[in-house]
Amino acid sequence: MAGIGGRYLIPVSLLSVNGQSGLYAAYTQFWNFGPTGMYSSTGSVRAKTQPAGAGYEIQLGYQQDYDRRWSWTGGLAFTNLTFESNSSWRAIIPNGPDEPASWNLKSLRLCLQGFYQFGVGNRSGQGGRNNARAHRNAT
Repeated sequence: MAGIGGRYLIPVSLLSVNGQSGLYAAYTQFWNFGPTGMYSSTGSVRAKTQPAGAGYEIQLGYQQDYDRRWSWTGGLAFTNLTFESNSSWRAIIPNGPDEPASWNLKSLRLCLQGFYQFGVGNRSGQGGRNNARAHRNAT
C-alpha cells in the first residue's frame, strides 16, 4: 500500500488554548501496489491495482508541540479499503462461489504517530522554546 494525503490545521481563531492551533483533520488516499491479497492453505487471490485507489483514511487529532522538528500527535482515524481480484473465490474457498473475489476492510482506530516537521523555527507571535531562546540571545 502507498498513500498520499494532506493535513488541515483548525484555525487558531476557531479554537485555541495557547495561541497555537492544536486540532487537525487529515485525509489520505491509498493505492494498492505489490502482493496485496488473501491467502489460504488451498491457494490465494491477488488484488488488482485500481487507478482511482484502493481506499482512504480520515483522521481527526491533536498536535501539541509546533516548535520541535520531531514531534508526536494523536488522533482517531477511520479507514476504508476495497479490493477486487481477477481470481475466483474458489481459489481460496474450495466450495465457494465461482465469481471474482472482492473484499472490504474498514477500521476505526486510535493513533499515536511520531513525525518530522519541515520549516519549524522561530515564528512571530507563537511563543514556545524557540522564541524564549531568541529572547535570551538578544539580551
